[in-house]
Amino acid sequence: MQINTTEKNTNVLGKICRLAQNRANIQWSGRALEDIALTDGLTQKGVLQAIIEHINSGGEVTRSISKKVTQYVGMTIFEMLINIDGVVRYIKVQLKEEKGRESLVVISAHDSTKGEGR
Repeated sequence: MQINTTEKNTNVLGKICRLAQNRANIQWSGRALEDIALTDGLTQKGVLQAIIEHINSGGEVTRSISKKVTQYVGMTIFEMLINIDGVVRYIKVQLKEEKGRESLVVISAHDSTKGEGR
């Protein structure tokens, strides 16, 4: 089984962008909220805008299986290395559907130089 692959499916990438444009479609993990709170000037709105800009500009998005964040282990996630206002962030998101409603879960937005094992 292949674990990491570059996501090239425009439907998937478009869905991530579409969901990121409406805050009502967003869920934030405790880790993502902590990552944002620990970074001066980083906001939820800034992270979402950076995701959209990254995808729209052809930035790399990797589809993988979560291995570290307990409640997401074994689930398909999408990872991006994004420069947000001069700070490189490692963003992980998951597409989720519950009761016929789609949402985008922002799992993490941590500094790219820190390990994932927190």
